[in-house]
Amino acid sequence: MMDAFASKLKTPTYVLYSIFILIPLALVALIPAVSIVGVRIDTLTLILIYNIGLPLFTFFYSEYILLSRPATFSPPNISDNHPQLSNIRTIRKNVIIAAAIVGLFIGFSGYIILYFGNPFNIISKEAMSGLFLPTFPIVWAITAMITIYSMGVYTPYKKIRDGIKQVENEFADSMFILGRRISEGRSAEEAFSHTSQTMKGSKIGEAFADIAKNLSCMRTTLHGAIFHEEYGAFKDIYSDRVHTMMKLLTESVHKSHEAAGMAIIKLADHLKELQDVETNIKRSLYDVTSTMRSTAIIFAPLIAGVTLALSEVIQKILLNMSRESSHMTDDYDLEGLMSEAGTGMTQNVPPDIFLLVVGIYMVLLVIILTRFAGGIEYGDDRPQFMYDLGQTLPVSIMVFTVTTVVSRIIFSSMV
Repeated sequence: MMDAFASKLKTPTYVLYSIFILIPLALVALIPAVSIVGVRIDTLTLILIYNIGLPLFTFFYSEYILLSRPATFSPPNISDNHPQLSNIRTIRKNVIIAAAIVGLFIGFSGYIILYFGNPFNIISKEAMSGLFLPTFPIVWAITAMITIYSMGVYTPYKKIRDGIKQVENEFADSMFILGRRISEGRSAEEAFSHTSQTMKGSKIGEAFADIAKNLSCMRTTLHGAIFHEEYGAFKDIYSDRVHTMMKLLTESVHKSHEAAGMAIIKLADHLKELQDVETNIKRSLYDVTSTMRSTAIIFAPLIAGVTLALSEVIQKILLNMSRESSHMTDDYDLEGLMSEAGTGMTQNVPPDIFLLVVGIYMVLLVIILTRFAGGIEYGDDRPQFMYDLGQTLPVSIMVFTVTTVVSRIIFSSMV
């Protein structure tokens, strides 16, 4: 089913990539020029198109594609009661405060520089002057707040999730060892102790050592040693796969040692097959996920940066033409001619607002593409998505910033 889904992804992905990403970004450079033919786009219209309409259409279309994804392996549902998340509410509150403070400082930095006289002409006061416009730091402020929140709050979840994946990867090998030991007629306590020694240094080895300790010290049942709410060795391992296998194990040990050992080995074989299936799924989806991630990190910000600089060049050219026409004699009456034709040269959207709208669109686009690539690869896993977003967004906006600044420097010599 996943192979069939992967083969059907090409056309919808091309539509998403071209119609909802490339074309809107390419049209950024043409928006200032459409005023020549009488089409006047004001700030509100630009916001409705690039910050509301296009992001919503892109999001709903990407979610529509994800609806056809077959259910495979559920992501771990990590509870806030996990020992490593005991102070997560305090962390979340502190991170939100820190993100707000950093965001406010960065967001107003452009205007602060202007207030102190704009040293070295860093801030641009009009089209194609300075290094960047005063609203550019606002884009970075939004990026910084999202990044700080994502990394600060969801890094503990990511560590727990990686630990769970490590346990799942080690679990099959440990089940082979455990099954062999039980089939030899060893007790459950001795079998788990031997397996923990063999798997020493691994997370599953630590869990099996806790099971052996519970069986010898707590004098509990095997089920209690594994799943008890207070002292169970697997109470903090949020893996449905591991829990299901261990429940099957507790049921099989009531039979003969040989039957229980063979059942455990069969379970281990099944786990290995599941891991192979997961690997094949990731391999079949790699083309799509890598394309979307590359688009979010490199291609989209590159295109946006260049086209944004081109739009500023066009704005500058139109502004120069408007100034030149105003100095012409009345005999030419060029302004009156342009007014009658409906081809005014003035722009309704100031350059700083134009950049802010496109920058926010870039942030929204990276969020949608990161969600889309993650949804294809690992499903609806919020902690993993937020962690990926915290890593992807600053890199993407950095590429966008460098491309915009370099393009403005290169194109400034043309006007």
